[in-house]
Amino acid sequence: MYMKKILLIFCFMFSVLAANAKVDPAPPISITYDPYSVTSGSVLLELSGSLPSASSIAIVLYDSLSDPTTTAKCYIIDPTSTSYLVTGLDPSITYIVAGSNSDCLPEVGEISASVFFSKPCIITVASTYTPATQFSFTTLGGAPPAAVLTLENNCPSLVGFNIQIDDSVPAPVAPVPSGVAIDEFIIKRSFDGVNFHEIATVGPGTRVYYDQGPAPGIKTHYVVYSRSATGAISVSNTLIVDVKSYQAPAPPQNLISTPNGKTDTQLHIIWENALEDTQCGTNIRKSYYIKVKREWQTEYTTEEIWP
Repeated sequence: MYMKKILLIFCFMFSVLAANAKVDPAPPISITYDPYSVTSGSVLLELSGSLPSASSIAIVLYDSLSDPTTTAKCYIIDPTSTSYLVTGLDPSITYIVAGSNSDCLPEVGEISASVFFSKPCIITVASTYTPATQFSFTTLGGAPPAAVLTLENNCPSLVGFNIQIDDSVPAPVAPVPSGVAIDEFIIKRSFDGVNFHEIATVGPGTRVYYDQGPAPGIKTHYVVYSRSATGAISVSNTLIVDVKSYQAPAPPQNLISTPNGKTDTQLHIIWENALEDTQCGTNIRKSYYIKVKREWQTEYTTEEIWP
């Protein structure tokens, strides 16, 4: 009977010690995040409140589908901080964020999950975090693939370029080596290479774009933004085009008068025409002006206009 009492007392003392060794309660501090700060790889955590008895704040972010003790990103943060930027996250992942106070890890910064969860003074993620210190957010999808621009047509009234993307998967499903579908292309133009202005938004299946309002004779810069449904973007190379200008038609060549049809009042004149720019129409001849000067005259006069 005496041994039983001693054993019961010992068990009670052990229970008291174990209870005293339990983790601290949830801290009197609020941990939230700025929704507008979420990217495909980072988030800005916002801290408010006070921790009068804690030397630091312990925060853990973990994939809701993974084991936090091996995959979590763990941080010890100075209790006087009002925000903390977490980087190195994976795109399109829902992360659970939980926090507690910590007296056993005074050094601030990122630590490994194995070290984080080996400390009994940090509340475990699985059981005792309260809703006030736990929330979740989802990172944006990764950036879609960037387009490669190549010149297809250069005319004073029409500049065309190719938008090259890996087409191994048919658009608009996901022409994407990165695994992130393109939702649209945003096309921008600049005349100084610095200030770009949007001129069009086209679908993900577009592979050629024609600018029908270029500035003839002006160096023009084009870029195309690939944007995913989540808003993530990638920027193409800058395509620089020296837009062609309109030119005066080339003059007739080898002008001669032949005896055929020649009379006292009539001449037969023939000539050769230089090649024209039939692709862009920069120097197309629309009419001919025939001017004649008689031997005793000093000025040429227009005799006839031939269409």
